[in-house]
Amino acid sequence: MTARAAGRPCWPVAAGWAVSALLASQVLFWLAIAAAESAARPSTMQARPWVEYVALDAAGRAPADAPRLRAGYEPDPNYKARLDGSPSQVRFEIPFEVDDPRRDLALYLGARRSIQEIRLNGAIVKPNVPLDNFSGGAGREPVFYMLPAAELRAGENLATVLVASEGFAHVFPEFQVGPAEAVARAFGYGKLFNVDLPLVAVGILLFTALLCLVVNWPAEDRPRVRALVVLLVAWAIGSYAVAFSPPFAISREATILAYYSLANALPCAAAYYIAHQVAAPQRLRRALGWGWFATQAFMVAATALAMGGWVDPRQWLGTFPTLSLATTALAGIGGVLLLMGALAREGGRHWLERVVLMVCLTALLVDAADASLKLHVPFLPSLPLTFYAAPLAGLLLGLGMVAALAREATLARRVVTNANAVLAERLAAREAELAAVHEREKALLARHAAFDERQRIVRDMHDGVGGSLLGLQMQLRHGGPPRERIEQAVASSLADLRLMVDALDVPEATLSEALLAFERRLREQLQGSGIALEFDAPAGDGEVALGTRATLHLLRLLQEAVSNACRHARARTIAVRLRRGAGALELMVEDDGVGIDPLAAPGRGLASMRARAAELGAQVDILPLSPGTRVRVVLPARTREPVDGAA
Repeated sequence: MTARAAGRPCWPVAAGWAVSALLASQVLFWLAIAAAESAARPSTMQARPWVEYVALDAAGRAPADAPRLRAGYEPDPNYKARLDGSPSQVRFEIPFEVDDPRRDLALYLGARRSIQEIRLNGAIVKPNVPLDNFSGGAGREPVFYMLPAAELRAGENLATVLVASEGFAHVFPEFQVGPAEAVARAFGYGKLFNVDLPLVAVGILLFTALLCLVVNWPAEDRPRVRALVVLLVAWAIGSYAVAFSPPFAISREATILAYYSLANALPCAAAYYIAHQVAAPQRLRRALGWGWFATQAFMVAATALAMGGWVDPRQWLGTFPTLSLATTALAGIGGVLLLMGALAREGGRHWLERVVLMVCLTALLVDAADASLKLHVPFLPSLPLTFYAAPLAGLLLGLGMVAALAREATLARRVVTNANAVLAERLAAREAELAAVHEREKALLARHAAFDERQRIVRDMHDGVGGSLLGLQMQLRHGGPPRERIEQAVASSLADLRLMVDALDVPEATLSEALLAFERRLREQLQGSGIALEFDAPAGDGEVALGTRATLHLLRLLQEAVSNACRHARARTIAVRLRRGAGALELMVEDDGVGIDPLAAPGRGLASMRARAAELGAQVDILPLSPGTRVRVVLPARTREPVDGAA
């Protein structure tokens, strides 16, 4: 199967995605750096080729025979005085010309570190206040001092700056004496890029790390998210260490160890996260972890030996920049190659996120290389790099990872929404299929129920009406019964037929509807006999149809009770009542006749009534009244459901 058939882009397209991401990251990085460096420097600033300085003694005075030396400009950009014996302080001298002493002028310094005292023509501008002489990257913040107009004079002026020892040299930053407004504007931009934005970056990085920690990630994503949290926290600590002084005093050796430990940790953490993101082999991730551990162990051992006096600090600690550059180059360039390979394989997926990571790796590489190679903005040799790029890239990293998390959350939501839609569609199809099956089964059950009902009707007609008519026929063949018995037999058969018709007329009817039909036929029957009928069967809420069979049994029970009242009790009034209780239905048939002889043996009618009640699960009670009789049928609530399978 070809790459195109497998869903991968062909190699020109893949290479295009990878190269475009690399070019975009470099253009974005260097344009941002060029804009920031230009804004953070006074427009009239030009580096002097050298600055004179004098070494001071332990009392802070210049010996009478102290020579004036020159510190050449280096594209750090700094002027460095390297002296044997490392005096504690060095005084740099800055001569400058003033045309109009009334004009507001200021002294701009590219960094504040190690600056202890400033004088203008002998007058103090900044007093000698002891400062933390080596404060990591905190000294990269620019500073400016207004020059007192009273001390300025037309023509030649001299500013002197007292600088303390920093590491193994006395470092004086690039400077400019110029209009106060332009200097203040450059200072504002310098403070923005060296302090304000790194502080914002630290907050965003820590917020993003906290966001990663509070989310319940799937098991397969947790190693990648842990690697991202390590990168974000390490970058936040590194940005803080570069932009701000430590909150407590530490030795020079410990400061150097902390700085270069972070310088090694950042590229290793970035490459480790990238290896997880692009699903690199496990052995590569393990190699990154062991590589960082080895370099860290060497630096800790070298620092301990230097602090103990067993080795020369200049020689051993001086290897840290080279080691940091090598580690950053390997991890940074390897991380860029991994990102380019992933873009090529995936056809540009996550392009923006990977461009952000390339920008961050470029910032690490540039910061590490600038310490040794003294870099400047490409195509602008007059614009050296004056501040660290990694803290600014940390702001982009935090925002980019927040955007990536938001994109992943959106994709997850979209996947869940699509999955729900698919499930809903399948559920609807399944419900439609089940409904069709239910309709088929319902129709089949209806056919079976109709067949069963026909069989029951045949049996009822055979055993009831058929048996009665057959007996009457036999009696007629043998001389015939009395006319009264013939009328009774015919009336009984007609009543049975009416009940069958009533039960079959409305098979879906509720109990009240079935009783209403029964009342109509019964009233017509009793009116001809001169018997009054009282019928009280109010409809109730939530009634359920009993079904054809149960309705027929119930109506036959009532019919039998009414027939007994007409035939044997000689009643003038018959009352049928329905009562609904919490757990049962109660049907009563009352008459005002002569009642039932308690000594008489029960006949077939009562036995039939009890048999039908047993089939219904009901209870039949025959109670004497004064005068008359009450037949009570109690139907439990469970019997209200269909009992015979018919709808």
